[in-house]
Amino acid sequence: MSPNTYSKEETQRRYLQGELTEKDRMAFEAWLVDHPEVANELHALQALDQKISLAAQAPTPEPTGQMDQRFYAMLAEASVPQATVLDKLLGLFKLPQIRRFAYGAGLVTAGVFVGHYGHLLQQQDDLETFRIQSQQQQIQALAVLSMLEMPSANKRIMAIQLAGMNEAPDDPVFDALLNTLVQDDNVNVRLEALEVLANHSDKEQVRIGLLNAITQQQSPTLQVALSQLMLALKEKAAVTPIKELIEKPDVMEEVKQQLNQTINELI
Repeated sequence: MSPNTYSKEETQRRYLQGELTEKDRMAFEAWLVDHPEVANELHALQALDQKISLAAQAPTPEPTGQMDQRFYAMLAEASVPQATVLDKLLGLFKLPQIRRFAYGAGLVTAGVFVGHYGHLLQQQDDLETFRIQSQQQQIQALAVLSMLEMPSANKRIMAIQLAGMNEAPDDPVFDALLNTLVQDDNVNVRLEALEVLANHSDKEQVRIGLLNAITQQQSPTLQVALSQLMLALKEKAAVTPIKELIEKPDVMEEVKQQLNQTINELI
């Protein structure tokens, strides 16, 4: 295997999956010593793979059989013969009208029990579906949080896009995206985070985080993008942080004009 292929994702994938020969593996690991950024990313991927494997193998509570037990207990109780009552009604059952009434009542009772049992079975199915969905969301959140720590900007963008596929990300994912919006050194990564967060701006945690992020943006692109988002949301609480941003000496004059226009439209 040529050293020219070491930087390719296919070689890195084969290394992570243990598909390289012993000779190629040793040569590749020697190459990683001189390329710490790639090495750190591979180590992060290995850690992520281990975490996902542990999460997938973690025992999850199965739906109990209590519902079935309660149903069968009710069924058994309903079927217990009541000697004294039957003795009193024995004579009445000789009448045709009473027989027909009892037969109809029996059918109604059976229908109630069958319907109730079907409802319990549906509840069990719903619980199992919820369990599987919860496990998938946990694994997805774990992947997002791990990939946001990777040195590659492309990997961090992929993490943000993965978070955006979830209609209701967990609070830790929102916190990580807000932190990315403020601290990531790549403008494209921060813009991607802003786009995903904008889709969840109805959530108080996100709205507050976006307001706090206004004064912490150094990129003119992010400064304008955030102010435009606040205008679209008609967020009057953004007026104060936007004014603070305008007062900063390193903000471009063109950006200040745009920010002032946003303030005038919000007031």
